[in-house]
Amino acid sequence: MLIQYHVENFLSINQEAGLNLIASDKIKDHLGHIYKKENGKKISLVRAAALYGANAAGKSNLITSIFHAKNFIIEGKDFFSSVSSNWFKLDPECKTKPTTFEFIIKIKNEIYTYGFVIDRNRVLEEWLYSIPKTREVMLFVRKTSESKGVSVEIGPQLAEKNSEDWKYLKNYVARGTHEQCLFLTESTKIKDKKFEKLNIALDWFDKTLLVIPPNAPFRSLPWKLANEPSFKTFFNDFITNADTGISKVEVVEEPFDFEKFTSLLPEEERNKMVRQLRSPNNENLIAIGKGNQIKNIIKKDDGFYSLEIKTRHGDNKNVQFGAADESDGTFRLMNLTPVLYAEKDRDRVYVLDELERSMHPLLSRFMVKYFLDNKSLKRSQIVFSTHESNLLDLDLLRRDEIFFVEKDAEQQTRMYSLSDFNIRKDLSIRKGYLMGRFGAVPFFGDIGKLFKE
Repeated sequence: MLIQYHVENFLSINQEAGLNLIASDKIKDHLGHIYKKENGKKISLVRAAALYGANAAGKSNLITSIFHAKNFIIEGKDFFSSVSSNWFKLDPECKTKPTTFEFIIKIKNEIYTYGFVIDRNRVLEEWLYSIPKTREVMLFVRKTSESKGVSVEIGPQLAEKNSEDWKYLKNYVARGTHEQCLFLTESTKIKDKKFEKLNIALDWFDKTLLVIPPNAPFRSLPWKLANEPSFKTFFNDFITNADTGISKVEVVEEPFDFEKFTSLLPEEERNKMVRQLRSPNNENLIAIGKGNQIKNIIKKDDGFYSLEIKTRHGDNKNVQFGAADESDGTFRLMNLTPVLYAEKDRDRVYVLDELERSMHPLLSRFMVKYFLDNKSLKRSQIVFSTHESNLLDLDLLRRDEIFFVEKDAEQQTRMYSLSDFNIRKDLSIRKGYLMGRFGAVPFFGDIGKLFKE
């Protein structure tokens, strides 16, 4: 689960901004929204964070920072430029000022703090700490300098000093880590139980943290429908009862000419696809297509196959429609449905940009309520940006689950929570927000000037 996230000097975020999902002990509403304290861990966490603010206030920039940081952590050097080139452009000094990302996360009953600092050319610092019981311990601290390159200090919880594992990490992995790559990324390329804490941390970013941009499909949706019967049943029940007109969702599997598809691609890109298709359990599926026309490509013993979603409408069992034939709202709903599916004993942190995109307000509200009321999702969290003011309701969300994002006079994004305000319990949050009581709303100039001749 996500405890806190902080970012500095990224897009419209100059000074440090971020999320704090530690629940307030003073708020007694919606206790079912809280992931409660466990022995030795004196924190409880909220399971939702709704981000409100005017257009261009920085809501999407915060989510984008998480998206790029995750990609850099998982994929490595190829994504360095996406995190290093997006400094705060309105202050020329920020070009030489470092950019910082830090995540404080909870995995099972242990807390980890992972972060890194970069400039325009290299990773300057990187760190990983954990709290296995009550005391924080250092797993590693990495620093990069022009003269000495990458150096890493290894903590005893990871490897005893001068042991073979310690020497391996210091003399092989650290020295082999490119200055534009992360030590965590490099140290987990060879899965080794000796360094389980490193693998646990990386797996959280890879499998637990899921960032969903407004126009992005759930990339493995066709494969998930084809291979997980319980999810397919849930998906069909949800879609058919959401007034979409769909009576059944199916997945069609057909032979796929992989050689023809990749014939014009560079060899390096083609080889990367082959490696993805050979990964265990098809966890790294290839998703091809644009817009609503998404297919998953899989490899079997007898060749390559494509998986594509098809729908049937009403009582007509003879006509199949492709996902591209569905409305944008239906396609958005289809790709958000996995967020509501409760996988047994699985933590998930979903970060969604523009939750309500193309969806009816009642459906957006239903999705948030379903997520928070479903006890099977008690180990999962949802962070989303939205303009849907109907969700600003204390019957739906706690005060510490509502955040406001706005820009100051220097056009820098800043964030604050509704829990920072002293308000009556019977106050209409929606009305107060739209009237500007909490800030984070657009300010319109004299519109009448537009009509003057």
